[in-house]
Amino acid sequence: FAEFRRKMVEELSDDCLPCNLCLETYASLSHLISRQFVKRVTNLVRTSGHGGSMVMLPYSEDEAQLAAQWIDCKYSAEEDESGLRFRRLLQSIIRRVGQLCPPESTLEDAWQIFRNSNDTELDDLEEAFFELARLYADLMQVDGALIVDQRMCLIGFGGEIRVDRNVLQVSQALDLDGKMLVDWNVQGDGTRHRSVYRLCSVEPRVIGFVISQDSQVRLIANVDDSVIFWAHTMI
Repeated sequence: FAEFRRKMVEELSDDCLPCNLCLETYASLSHLISRQFVKRVTNLVRTSGHGGSMVMLPYSEDEAQLAAQWIDCKYSAEEDESGLRFRRLLQSIIRRVGQLCPPESTLEDAWQIFRNSNDTELDDLEEAFFELARLYADLMQVDGALIVDQRMCLIGFGGEIRVDRNVLQVSQALDLDGKMLVDWNVQGDGTRHRSVYRLCSVEPRVIGFVISQDSQVRLIANVDDSVIFWAHTMI
């Protein structure tokens, strides 16, 4: 997602971002805040006791065709300005954090301001941001997968993954880089897991999150033509 973070920051850099942080720090800050958003979504689904899955498609011109090819969405979202709410809120948050930071602040300084500041404007932005996380968590509890793109723009929900292919070989990563792998027996996994395995096997650009009813979370991806998952305890 680094390319999208840089583009998002560059959109604001000319006249909207205070110079208290460098552009690279703004991009890194957006990464931390985006990760916090995904954690909030998954945690809300975990605590619901229902489980769910979220599939991230690549943001590209053929995104709609990709979704139509592999995923049958019961409820589809129209592409409009409201779909970019995540991006707009994130831009507003990093701009406000930049305004609150002293000159030449570090990434750690900015992160602590985001987490601990009592600024009213920032509080309102954070509340709106995490209400969006609650909406996504609610949509994940509908039967089927929540489908978003790399900008966290909603494509649809209630998605049925239709890949006519069996995946018999999956590996579990024991480190963040995915270098230490162990074979995993897929026979014990449920429908949600196996459907995302199949999707990742045919579309390497897809990333999937699956939350089971027992609150276990897996991040599933295709690495070098192999389907790999990371447990939430690792991430």
